[in-house]
Amino acid sequence: MANVSIPQCEECTAVITENVSALQCDRCEGEGAWKCLTCLGLSEDVYQELISSNKLKWFCQECHKCVMTPTDHQVNNNFDTILDEVNQLLAIFNDWESRLTERVRAEVTAQLGMETQQWTTTVVI
Repeated sequence: MANVSIPQCEECTAVITENVSALQCDRCEGEGAWKCLTCLGLSEDVYQELISSNKLKWFCQECHKCVMTPTDHQVNNNFDTILDEVNQLLAIFNDWESRLTERVRAEVTAQLGMETQQWTTTVVI
């Protein structure tokens, strides 16, 4: 008879069955790389989103160390990408600021012109 390992939560050692909400590591998919919902501290809604999404991943403690430690090259590339995005947003902001300033000046000039006209008409009468 084959030795079948029963998966357990890596934190509390609860046996993982189909009645226990738990996540298995998306990197190593190891038998010991499970964590139950209680130990994860997640709501049922977040848990359901994690298991239904192919974009969201969960990693066990060992894999988390490997996956989440970026290389200097990755950090520099990410920084450059973020810096480019910030510069683009800054250019958009500056354009909006210029247009808003011009619009406010035009509105204030028009309003002052109308009030000056009214005042001149009132004073002359």
